[in-house]
Amino acid sequence: MNNDELKFLSENFKTKFFNIYENSIIYLKKWKGFHNQILIEFNFNNKIPKNLDMNKVEEFCVDLSHFEASKERWTKEFDFILKKNKEWFIANHLNGY
Repeated sequence: MNNDELKFLSENFKTKFFNIYENSIIYLKKWKGFHNQILIEFNFNNKIPKNLDMNKVEEFCVDLSHFEASKERWTKEFDFILKKNKEWFIANHLNGY
């Protein structure tokens, strides 16, 4: 998505937040002006990218089905979420599990 699309969604649908997977952090530069609306969502592949700079995005969305799948395998993502302060997680969603 580009900034025009994010602006359209924000203005027309009052979208407060957008989420990206942790491996998409490399694209943050292209969403200038929306950084405070972008949340990191972890998948459950047991990998956290080395380039995940917590100073760029400090808030998260928890996909509850990913969280449950991560819990079953005790992945790095699950461990990361357990160790973080709950105030870091300001949104969640649920898809099929």
